Amino acid sequence: STQRDTPGCVGNREINRIHDGLTVRQVTDIFDTSGVMVEFRQEGDHFTQVRRYRGCQRGLIVFVTFERDRGWSWSVTSIGAVLS
Repeated sequence: STQRDTPGCVGNREINRIHDGLTVRQVTDIFDTSGVMVEFRQEGDHFTQVRRYRGCQRGLIVFVTFERDRGWSWSVTSIGAVLS
């Protein structure tokens, strides 16, 4: 988002905008951060990465899973959050 309403952390309004099919770039634009890749897997021509983002709520960690097949772009397949 061009407004950068919560730079460096992810707010509930931003989390609610994430849905299956969004690209990594679209999620980065919504969250105002690229997060940190915490997992990467390859199974044949299928790739999975999980990125971690810091929530604005104290102790909130948001995880977004992106998948892609060779020749295609990364896209969201799931989102989850935990309080630590």
